Parts: sequence; structure tokens; C-alpha cells
Amino acid sequence: MLTAQNRKSKPKGVKQKAPKIRYKKYSGRALLKTGLKLEGEFKYKDPKKGVPYFLVKERKYPGKKKIDITMFETLVLSGAEKGVTDRKDSTVFKWLDGYDDLYRQVRSADIAVYDNSRVIAEKYKYIPGYIMIADRTDFNTTIISELSDLTPLMTDRPYFMESAKATGKHDSRDLRVIIYLIDLFNDKNPMKNLRWNPVEVILENGEILEGKGYVQPVDLRNEFTKNSDAFLHFHNGKDFQLLTQEQVKWIYQSGSKYVPGFYSMTDKHAFGIPWEHDGEKYLVAKKLTNTRSYYFVSRYTSGEDLVILQEFHGSFKRAGNEPLLKAKYLMEMKEQQKK
Repeated sequence: MLTAQNRKSKPKGVKQKAPKIRYKKYSGRALLKTGLKLEGEFKYKDPKKGVPYFLVKERKYPGKKKIDITMFETLVLSGAEKGVTDRKDSTVFKWLDGYDDLYRQVRSADIAVYDNSRVIAEKYKYIPGYIMIADRTDFNTTIISELSDLTPLMTDRPYFMESAKATGKHDSRDLRVIIYLIDLFNDKNPMKNLRWNPVEVILENGEILEGKGYVQPVDLRNEFTKNSDAFLHFHNGKDFQLLTQEQVKWIYQSGSKYVPGFYSMTDKHAFGIPWEHDGEKYLVAKKLTNTRSYYFVSRYTSGEDLVILQEFHGSFKRAGNEPLLKAKYLMEMKEQQKK
């Protein structure tokens, strides 16, 4: 993900002198718009006035050439900015006609991503006037300022924008979040990284779905997700689907049955495990504890992310003695696992 660039884009509303970046020499090869091929050493220069250029020292010929960036069709240099580009040993630059500049390729899969950085292994404070562009064959090429700008590139696979809305990240300007969703879209084997558990879903219409799934934790306080729905993120082995309580009757996963419930205090639906104790009915659901993860994946493994909701007049309320109930619920689960 673009960890470095996220912290090093120019602060909004702050007028600062452009930082001095000491660009290094790199071996590489280039194709000029004239059809001429070059191979040798390249060093980027950004003069105060005039067009930026590369000083080129070819391997076969003596001396150096000054070649404006407007002359380059493609340029491949050794080395790459760690954690930013998807290549580990080289950096590709391409001239984009619609944007009249030589752009660095950040991603090269189905959705390709470019930015206007010239950095390969240099240290820098930030990139002034930072621009990121996304492109997909037969779709649009567009400047990406926030995650919702990806919509035209993902119209044939609606899950991705739906998931962004479900997780409250639709308008995020965090480049790490934007690149995460692009990488997820491009990933041919997403379960290798997501590691969702097998799930069987019984829909309200009687249809049965089998695949891998993730029950999104409920944001009881409406702090990060304003949507009232409960969400099940589902992958059938080929593509994703986002399901809500209106579509889902039951969910079976990891030996537990999940059903939808409604928390009236903040108008929130949730998927949870039905549980009875001392004659009372409860719903045990996962609550939001980690906002940094795209899917709010909890850091906890011992029940700290559980919430106990008590049935109350057809909906659910927060159980008054929740800590004690949670301890008893976890004890019961441990006993069941021993059997």
C-alpha cells in the first residue's frame, strides 16, 4: 500500500516551498517518441525554469545527452520505492497523452495506477502537487482524489463501491485505502490475503450460497458507518457479493448459526449468534473495535470485540450486566469446543 506517499503528499491549505529532492543516477532503458531506443544511465533534473529533463549517458556512446521528459514514450529504471510501487526491482514511467506528462507506474494490473512522482530510492518530505491517475482498458482514465473516484472503473463489479459505502470509506482521501481497494479488485486470488472462513448462507428466497464470508462488525454508536444495515461480505470463488439482513435468513460459519437482529437505540441491524441464558434471549454480535482495517477486522481474539444484546419487545437492547454475561457466554463456548 502507499504507506510512504500517504504521509508525504503536500499538506492541503499550506503554502510551502517545494522540497529539494536529490535525484540519483539509475541504469535503465528508454523508448523515445521518435522510436529511438536508449540504454545507459539516467538522472532526473527539475530546473526552476523550463521543462524537466533527464541527463542520459548511453553505454555505447561517449558524453551525455539532455532529453526533455516530453520526448519519452516509456522509461524503465532499476530500483523501486519500497512499499509504494508493485515492482521490487525496477520502476516504469510512461507518457500519458491525455495528461501531458511522464507518469510513474504504481500498479500494472487490470486497473493500472500512475502518479507524477519521479522518486525511485530518494528521500523526500512530500511530493508537491501530487496526482494519482487510474486507468482500465475499455473503461475510463481518471484522476483519483478520493476512493469514490474509482466508481467509473468498477461499474461492472458493483461490490467494491458497495463495500466502500458499507465500511464508511466511500469518500476517503487516504491513499492507502484507495490502493487497498484497487489491489483487492486486481487480485485473482483474494482469499489468500483475506482468509475469510467457509460459510453457508440461507437467503430469504430459499436460495443457498456456499463460499467464503465475513460478517462485518456492527458500529453500535454510528461513529464510522451511518448505514443501518448488517453486512455479510461473501465470495463465491469467482467474485464478491455484499448481502444485508433483508436478503439473509441464516448464516452458518465455524460451527455457529448467525441470524439478523435490530438494535433500536441507534437504528442498527446486526448479524449475531442467538444465545439463551436464565430464560432470557440474547444476540451475541461482533462490535467494531478496529477502524484502521478496511473491513474493521478485530485485533482481539479473546472476546473483547463481542457485544451482548438482549431481546426487548421484538428488537434488542444492550444487556445491563454485559461483562458477566460475556464471561458466561465465553465459558459455554469453551465447554462446547471440548466436546
